[in-house]
Amino acid sequence: MPSLLIMQVNAWLSLETPKAAMAMLLSGKLSLSPGLFASRVAEADAQADMLRRISFALWVGEYNQYVGALQGLLLERLVAAFKFGQAGDSSTLVRWVVHVQALQCARVLAVRVAPEHLTSLWPVAMAELQRVLLSPDGAQPALLLAACQLVDTLLTALPDDFSAFGWMFVPTPRHLQPKSEFAALLAPLAQLGSAAVFGGSEGSSFNDRSRGRRPSFNGRAFGGLLAIAADGRRRPLLGLRSLSHPSELAPFASHLDEHLARAALTPRGSEVDTELLDRLLGCQFLSTAETHRELASYWRSDPASDLDPYDRVDELGTPLAPCAMQG
Repeated sequence: MPSLLIMQVNAWLSLETPKAAMAMLLSGKLSLSPGLFASRVAEADAQADMLRRISFALWVGEYNQYVGALQGLLLERLVAAFKFGQAGDSSTLVRWVVHVQALQCARVLAVRVAPEHLTSLWPVAMAELQRVLLSPDGAQPALLLAACQLVDTLLTALPDDFSAFGWMFVPTPRHLQPKSEFAALLAPLAQLGSAAVFGGSEGSSFNDRSRGRRPSFNGRAFGGLLAIAADGRRRPLLGLRSLSHPSELAPFASHLDEHLARAALTPRGSEVDTELLDRLLGCQFLSTAETHRELASYWRSDPASDLDPYDRVDELGTPLAPCAMQG
């Protein structure tokens, strides 16, 4: 996105105090106007447009610039967006557009606002993530993608606050996982891709599938995974801008454990690749084609990454855990 445009928008918003600027955005005067007798669809579109504008203002702003507008304004409106349509007669097809933008706004807040100011937001956001990720086949693709992007961002930008909850989201290697009734929230997504990628049935063994012919992936086809930073800094894994089927997120779900373990072991793993993280946040305001151009140099292209990390075996056929593959 042109830096001049970003500077112009930020300068225009700076004409007001941060609280006044956010109040103006929340008033809806700059967003789509649903009208007095608007349908629920028009109302949902207006709410989504307002949240998108707020996300953009947060993104172009400085760190903690809008802290004074959180309590009593932004956070309350964001919590209401997560609950939009749940108490009424709105169908999923109506309210999902609002929930997508609410997840994207939470994602920008996680990067642009200090975590101590967001504690009241996360219980509601976590409940929404759980609702979406537990039933990936029934979720709208855009909503499912936004949920995964938020998880990826939280584990990257706020590891001290969310790494303790990583077990809720990140599947462990399925061959080493003890028999338990618990499954990580991303486990259903990780299981969607194994049969499709290797051409086997869901019940086929990892050894049988690993011996099969492996297709060649480019960054976009291989789940939109991003390459590991050359300097070892921690960065997000998911670079998708659009989604057509939940199975496209299977590589992300199945590689996330390895990705986080690698970051924890590198000397600079405690540092965030803020340049890429900021670029990813900005990509939500671009088209899919523009996003691919922005991320062209970041796609993962290592042939070794084409194979599901949970399907890799040693010479004796023993499954390798991600932590054992750090090299």
